[in-house]
Amino acid sequence: MKKILLATVLFFSGAAWADDYVQPTLPNIVKALVRYGAIDPAEDPLLDDYARAAECEIVQYFYRNDFKFEEVRDAIRKNMDDAIATFPQAFYISGPVYLDRYDFRAGIFRLSDRAPIRNTNTFFFAKADVNLCPNLTNNRTDQPEGFAALPKAYRAVTDRPITIEGLYMSPEQSKLLFELMTLQGNTDKKIYVKFLMTLMHADKISLYARSPIPSDYLMEVKLDAVEFYQDAKLTRLISKIVP
Repeated sequence: MKKILLATVLFFSGAAWADDYVQPTLPNIVKALVRYGAIDPAEDPLLDDYARAAECEIVQYFYRNDFKFEEVRDAIRKNMDDAIATFPQAFYISGPVYLDRYDFRAGIFRLSDRAPIRNTNTFFFAKADVNLCPNLTNNRTDQPEGFAALPKAYRAVTDRPITIEGLYMSPEQSKLLFELMTLQGNTDKKIYVKFLMTLMHADKISLYARSPIPSDYLMEVKLDAVEFYQDAKLTRLISKIVP
């Protein structure tokens, strides 16, 4: 277990990280898997699932015509080759956490047990469900629910767990934060955490592998930073921690 003992506080100075980190939506995930060689576009079932996630409107329009859709597959493969260098390789996820009481002796605004960050090394990314690429054009009923060939759910896993006890802040900074939350009626002292991570490895997915394709797919990531914000839109930065 790794405990974070040092934080660089950038009090309400705005976002501090590049826009290269994207949310782990299914379109972003499948594009990243292509970039890292986990999805082989030569396998039609895998390509079709990729297209349903990343090129839904094209699938909706052409899926009913087998001959046209075969041409679409070739076009999608070419587009993938042309754009692969722009496909995502870093993600972020965010959510609420809560502050507890300020520890004057330790100089830390501790996190509450309501949503602790304790021994954490796995992050849920996304799940392919019945709402994946609903057919709005051709009114077909033979498309599969979720993915037909690709894994159904995606999680990120780091090489080591992380524990964050709280935010190391001066009493003056903590008092200012507390007063701002009080003025806003934020009596729960709710703030927002943002985990920034880079994809390091993704196992190859193949219909012809000896092992069956898992329903829950793990992507190996490196945790680059953890940021805390005052607002849900992640614009008012409180603190950034680099593991």
